[in-house]
Amino acid sequence: MKAALSPFESVTDSLMKMAAAGLKFSIALGSACVILYCIRIGHFPQGLALGDGLLFLLAAGCFGFLYAFFTASLIGLGSCLSPLTNQVLKFFSWATTRIRRKNIKPLYEIEPFKWSSTPFAALSIVMIIVLGGNDYSVYVKLSAVAVMLHMLYSVAIEANKELRTAQSLQDSIIDIPDRGKAAAQASKHKKLITLLLF
Repeated sequence: MKAALSPFESVTDSLMKMAAAGLKFSIALGSACVILYCIRIGHFPQGLALGDGLLFLLAAGCFGFLYAFFTASLIGLGSCLSPLTNQVLKFFSWATTRIRRKNIKPLYEIEPFKWSSTPFAALSIVMIIVLGGNDYSVYVKLSAVAVMLHMLYSVAIEANKELRTAQSLQDSIIDIPDRGKAAAQASKHKKLITLLLF
């Protein structure tokens, strides 16, 4: 009976660890949002008791969850707009090639549209309409943010793939003439991923 419960226990344990990490990330992100908000308005609460500190942690967790959810929904909207983004980028690449008379290949590819991003995109559209109200410039700005977030997400995914490839070439047992080049590429992609994360 214990052997039958073992896979279930490992899945449950993994889910508990992911939930705990997500909660910690949410509180940290929310704390940063609350502190930046206090700096922006120029007011810092004073004389807080222990209960107020717990309330602050709860507010920070809510802010962090909403911020992460809003960012994920904007990335989903960017994914749904990726076919249009790809066509615009191909046009600019073609125009640049015509002007410079030199074939220019992009460093990174945009992640293709995925159907799993449509629920996030729908929620993002609802949030943009609610936040925008009658101000149409908000629609344009948040749509541009969605496209840029999807482009950064695509660069991070592509750099991670190339980093894994370069590390596997670097760590291989077989002697490869491009081992030094693979190490340089791995270092470049590590720096890029670090830059995108922070």
